[in-house]
Amino acid sequence: LLRTHGSHALISELKETVASWPPEHLGELLVYLCFEGGTEWPSAICGLGADPNFRDDEGQSPLSCCVHGAMTEFGQPGSDTFGTILELLTLGADPDTRYIDSSVISLALHSNQPKAVCALLLADPNLKRLEPD
Repeated sequence: LLRTHGSHALISELKETVASWPPEHLGELLVYLCFEGGTEWPSAICGLGADPNFRDDEGQSPLSCCVHGAMTEFGQPGSDTFGTILELLTLGADPDTRYIDSSVISLALHSNQPKAVCALLLADPNLKRLEPD
C-alpha cells in the first residue's frame, strides 16, 4: 500500500485497521515499513502507540531498518529513507541504536549514506559511539 498508493492511503488504512493493535504489533509494523521509507506514516503509527525505539526479534530498530532499506543491493538502489530517519529522530528514536555489533551511524557510514550520517550525528553528536572499524 505504501509503495503503490503513498503515505496518505497508508495512514487512512492504519486508522481503520490497526488502531486497536497492541503496541508491540505496531512496533513490528513500524520496523517493517521503515525499509520502504516515506514520511507522515511513522508519526501516525507512533501516535497509535508504537515505540520509535522498538526492537524486533532480530534486533532491528526502525532506524536500522531505514539504513538497511537505503542500501544498494545487487546493483539496485535502495529506498529513499532519509525523510523517515528525520521523522523518527523527531519522534524520539535513539540515534545510538545498535544492530548486532554496529551502531546505526556506522551502518550508514559504511553504506555510503552521508545524509543519514549527518542527521544521526546532529541528533546526538557524541562521536565516541562510532566504532573504530
